[in-house]
Amino acid sequence: MQIIEQIKNNLDSIKAISGVENAVLTQRDGNPITSSGVWLSKDEIFNVSAATSAIYNVGLSLHGEWLKYMIIEGPKAKIMIAPLSSMPNNSTSKTPFPKNEYFIALTTLAHVNLGSMFLKTKNTLDSINLLIARSNKTFKPPLREFNEKQISMILGNFNSKNENRNMINILQHTLGLNAGIYSKCEEILQKFKKIAPNLIYSSIAFKGGFILNSIQPSPDFNLTPDNETAMSFSLYDTASRYAWLLKKMNINSIFMNCNHYMHFIRGFDEGIFSSYFYSNNQRIGYIRLLLPRYLSLIQKILKQALEPAYNLNSAMQESFNPLIIR
Repeated sequence: MQIIEQIKNNLDSIKAISGVENAVLTQRDGNPITSSGVWLSKDEIFNVSAATSAIYNVGLSLHGEWLKYMIIEGPKAKIMIAPLSSMPNNSTSKTPFPKNEYFIALTTLAHVNLGSMFLKTKNTLDSINLLIARSNKTFKPPLREFNEKQISMILGNFNSKNENRNMINILQHTLGLNAGIYSKCEEILQKFKKIAPNLIYSSIAFKGGFILNSIQPSPDFNLTPDNETAMSFSLYDTASRYAWLLKKMNINSIFMNCNHYMHFIRGFDEGIFSSYFYSNNQRIGYIRLLLPRYLSLIQKILKQALEPAYNLNSAMQESFNPLIIR
């Protein structure tokens, strides 16, 4: 049996789990390998694989080899992206593929517990690891070198549907920030620090990754606020585009489980609320309840700064910081 068929059989076993809509194996550079599930048109196969790869690579830029998996949540579905390790423990291959070279993306119904799903699929992911490591096969050349016949062969590994195109309209606004609004946001973060268990870092940022406030109660954790905020917003923005392409939905949050900490990103109209927590003996459910509560407080404050785009002149006169325009 060819390796693609063997991998597809493993993906089919994941697809058979209740609540799973599809499972896709992709290379880090966006090269699609194969999938299980009927949901992509021919054009979408490459677009979705490239978008998933972009999300995956930003996640690796943020957390490197500590990243175990990430979960993107929306009202219609959840999406889990998990890297394959370069060498399964039971592999005898002497030439493992490069670290983080491949990843699995699962799309499930919105009610599915993806943390539990990760545990259920771990053995299957290890089997796919083993298949790739033992085959010593690469799935190159890069996508840009594929001819029509090669593209057809890749598309043959996927099920496809008819394409439906939709247009998205984006409105513009400006934010006028004064010292009072800045201080109120700072006060909310300080209250959040007191009640949030094992908080490492938290920040409020506008679209584009422009940071408004941040706190870092744990000085031992090496974070540069401007860099972290820009990367976190990039991740959230790319994931939002991916979710719209895949399910025509807006996302609510992103959760990243790493070796010894967790990273939560929640979005709102004007930007993102990003928080890190140590994961030892942590109550994830409690944190999930805290985050929307404090995000709601932040939104109420920022609503005072929201002004129509045509009122630019008055906003410039009242602003404390340079205007942030999206």
